[in-house]
Amino acid sequence: MALLAWNVRGLGNKDTVRALKNICFKHKNDIVFLSETKQKRRYLEKIRTRMKMDNAFYVDPVGIAGGLALWWTNDVKLSVLHHDKNLIDTVISINGEDEWFGTFIYAPPYEEEKQEFWERLGTLRDDVNAKWCIMGDTNIVASPNEKYGGTPFDHNNAKWFYEFLERSFLMEIQSKGGAYTWSNQRCEENEICEKLDRVLSSLEWSFLFPKAIAIIEVPVASDHAPIVLLTNGLKKKARTEFNFESRWTLEEECSNIVQEEWTPTEQRNHRGTFRVKLRRTKVKLWNWNREKFGKNKTSANDIANKIKALHSVMEKTVKWHESNSKVEVNHTTRSAASVVVILTTNPNPGGSNEDLGTKYNMENEGIFRRRMSQTEPFDQNFRDVLNEWHKTIVDSNAGFRQAYEVGLSLSLWCVPPPPASPSRCPCCLEPSPPWGSVNLSEQGMRPLC
Repeated sequence: MALLAWNVRGLGNKDTVRALKNICFKHKNDIVFLSETKQKRRYLEKIRTRMKMDNAFYVDPVGIAGGLALWWTNDVKLSVLHHDKNLIDTVISINGEDEWFGTFIYAPPYEEEKQEFWERLGTLRDDVNAKWCIMGDTNIVASPNEKYGGTPFDHNNAKWFYEFLERSFLMEIQSKGGAYTWSNQRCEENEICEKLDRVLSSLEWSFLFPKAIAIIEVPVASDHAPIVLLTNGLKKKARTEFNFESRWTLEEECSNIVQEEWTPTEQRNHRGTFRVKLRRTKVKLWNWNREKFGKNKTSANDIANKIKALHSVMEKTVKWHESNSKVEVNHTTRSAASVVVILTTNPNPGGSNEDLGTKYNMENEGIFRRRMSQTEPFDQNFRDVLNEWHKTIVDSNAGFRQAYEVGLSLSLWCVPPPPASPSRCPCCLEPSPPWGSVNLSEQGMRPLC
């Protein structure tokens, strides 16, 4: 069973509806809970039909604020026990067996209303041994690790939440995905990230679903991230389907393989069925593609994972400087960007450059180490990631390398211009390419080759 809980912050946006449809298609959700819909039932019913959900229960918004929607399929037996503007309490079962209580919440964001809400929620279950699961937006930061940026964490803001957990004997289900579920969608020092959405369960419920796990999806069209509860755990990855690539038609070897498998010869009369011939052709084309082009998708995923690791270590480095060296975030990021420029620019080792007025030789291979010793002491993990990233970029083709380096430079937004003439690229001494409407010089940056 798959359950979705998402604070959509208004369902009138087409991008939000499209993102909701993609999540439902990906996980094949049996139950969907949406908070802050800010829409009337008539509009929500149209979306429910498109999502192929069979049943619905709504709590209308107050004016243009709030609003809850609960959808479920006929495969699930669900009955609503209690509801108000902040929660929908239900009893759920599949095929009439293993009934358990499911409460979908949207906790109030105001401090004066939190105490009353958590006390009211605790009165729903008198039996501490009940099979109970709660999921949704708690509007509570439970620990310092669940907050980044903004004001420091205050334990007093979560005291009502702690008391509710102790009184009801509930625990949080293991989650996978991002560390935060909400962001103010700002950049640099003004960014604030918090974990507000979560899934709680009783011990009896966890015995019923021992493999249950919560998946925190990427936030799209909302400042909150969707959270998906998989009661049976993650499914094994399905077998990759065979797809005929259009670029194969440009290779003569492809036509030779097809002709070889479908043309009778003296060694093989090819009296097999149509299905057998297709299977043989598929296997040969698949093996030939790996030898000819390699695993392009796997290589792209590896590079994407290295990019994520790079940004993750950069965040850790910024936090380390804030707590130990009291170095400003912008200054630390500029130092990191300088190291990236050194890694990505290689001005012809062993050659000379009269335009730059600098002569390079093989001894300059140690420029990276010397420059690192002059900058602030970075975390060792940061250096390892940069080295691995550099190897990956060197092994990649020139087009992908150029696109990635430009994208990384634009994301850092603080690369200082290298000492070069305005019409020459510091890497290859070629004229700088046109960049359209993007004027990097105005941002104190220079495009890389």
